[in-house]
Parts: sequence; structure tokens; C-alpha cells
Amino acid sequence: MGKSISLYYKSGTSDKQYNVQLEKDGNDYVVNFQYGKRLGALKGGTKTPTPVSEAVATKIYDKIVNEKLREGYTEGAPGIAVAPASKKETKELPQLLNPVDDASYYINNDDYLAQEKFDGDRRMLDSSDSEVAGINRKGQNVLLPVAIVKSVNKNLTLDGEIIEDRLYVFDILSLDGDDTKHLKCIDRVALLNSDLKLGNNIIVVKTAFTREEKQALYEELILRNAEGIVFKLKKSTYKPGRPSVLGDQLKFKFWKSATFIVKDFTVGKRSVGLELMDEDGKKVSVGRVTIPPNKDVPDIGDLIEVRYLYAYKGGSVYQPIYLGKRDDLYLEDAIVSQLIYKAGNPGTKEDEDDDN
Repeated sequence: MGKSISLYYKSGTSDKQYNVQLEKDGNDYVVNFQYGKRLGALKGGTKTPTPVSEAVATKIYDKIVNEKLREGYTEGAPGIAVAPASKKETKELPQLLNPVDDASYYINNDDYLAQEKFDGDRRMLDSSDSEVAGINRKGQNVLLPVAIVKSVNKNLTLDGEIIEDRLYVFDILSLDGDDTKHLKCIDRVALLNSDLKLGNNIIVVKTAFTREEKQALYEELILRNAEGIVFKLKKSTYKPGRPSVLGDQLKFKFWKSATFIVKDFTVGKRSVGLELMDEDGKKVSVGRVTIPPNKDVPDIGDLIEVRYLYAYKGGSVYQPIYLGKRDDLYLEDAIVSQLIYKAGNPGTKEDEDDDN
């Protein structure tokens, strides 16, 4: 007879989940597990590469559970009730944004509208056939807080960022079974701001349309120390995936961040090495970052997000600050071309142009 348990741990900004299952496999049993950031896509594995007897499997299962309980995990999810992951199969992908280094052009260009860039986890919500599915940026089904699920009372597909138990929505991709991705962005925003009667835990983000409104939003976000601002071409349709060139939806960050690969550990310290993939697919070292006491030290090979002041061409990122693990990205996302270099630093675009 099989059994399973979901354990949770929350301390400071650390918010983790660990699932364990004891399952029958033929005449024997296996013990499988999944772990990672709560509400995110979980990594998985097995403690029994080959099936074992029920007695052995039970001993393995109990040992894992007891170890996690001693580490501070609890069986009840702390703070936020979580709905089961949807059984739907989906590979729906969100439209991803490329960065720009000049916000003023888009503020002054009447062809673009603007919205706040939120510092959460990208999440699409698909409600249909009496079921609500959460979808991450990989197109995978993931858990949703119960409060968000209960805020939906109609068939629709929303695109937004999830922060704790709230979904901050900036686009709508379908409504009552009708696909809306072909509509102009400005018309989708108008539809999103119509009387959809969404619950308290689904929040439609503010949109600025005119130059004056965009400038005011920009200044407001600076004062709030927000992550950044997004610019969208008003007449553009919704195009899933990331464009090879700039595209119709663009982001301007007030501070720089990038996704790195954990290279190694510093013995005796809460510090890990950082590396990125260059254009030839080779890994290059780009410095180290300290992991704060309230966050778990990531494993070698993990993808992590790091904020930094600027980067040196051929060197390290300057003043790195660890933000957390990224379980919603792929290895190929951790590339050197993400970095923004210090102006005038040898090897930057400005200097390459001078050499020509």
C-alpha cells in the first residue's frame, strides 16, 4: 500500500516544499521525491534506483520524512494554502521580453504603452472546464495558491507575475473560450480593464498610455524602488516565446540582474562561484556571490538570479547580490550576453565601435 506526504519550510525569504511518495512497482516498492521553491516547478528523483521490498521502502520513506521534520519542515503549508496542480496537459508559453537600455525613447514614443515590471515569478492562469491551471514560463503546470484559484469565476487565460498569494495580471489571452492573442495590445488591455469581476487576489496592473502618464509611472516606480518598467507596442498581437530581435514588448530594469550557473563552493564560507555560457557554449567564470543567512546555499549546477551594479568585460560582476534560485529557466538562459558592462570598460560596445 502506497503513501505520500508534502512537507513545507518557510523562514525569512526561504519558502520550500519537499514531496515524498512510497509507491508500488510490480511486487516491490519505490520511493520518489520532488523538491524546490513552493509554487514553482519542482525537481525530482528517486531514492530507489531499483524496486525494493515494502519493509525496506518504508524504512527509506520514514527516514526521509523524519530528517525533513528535524530540519524544520512541517506537513501544513505555512501562510499560503496551495491548490493541487492541474491535470491539464499544456505547453502554453508566455511572451518573453528583451531588455533595452534607453527608457526615454519609449516614454516619448506614442506607439508604446507602459506597465510596471514586477519582481515575482512569471505565471499564466488558464481557467476552463471547471479547472484552473497555473503555467510557468516553461509551459509547465505548477501549483497555485488557493486564494488565486478562488478569485476566478469564468473561463479565461491571464498572463502575469505571482507574488506570494496574489497574481498581478498584465495581459489576457482568452475570454469565454475566445482567443484574444490576435487582438491589438491596447485592445487586450482595455478588455483586461473591463468589468471582469476578478477576485481580490488577482490584481490588474496599472497601464500608462500617454507620454505624460508614462513619465509619471516611470518616476513613481523609481521612487518605490521597483524592479523596472515594461513598454509594449500598442498595435502588437501576443506572440509566445522570445523574439530573436528586440520585439514588440520590452523591459527596462532600474537595476541589473542576470541568471548564473553555480560553479563551486567556497570552503567554510557561504559563497559560491558564478559562471556563464559564452557564444561557443563554453563556461566562463564571472566572480562569486555571498549567500545571505536567511537563504539556502544552492547546489553546484543550479541556476540562480543575481543582482549586480555592472560587469567587467572578461572579468567579474561588481557588487553581486544573491536573489534566489531559478527553477523556471534552462541552462541556455545563463549566457554571457545577458551582462551589461560598465561604460568605457575595455571591450565594451563603445570601445569596439571606436576601434572600427
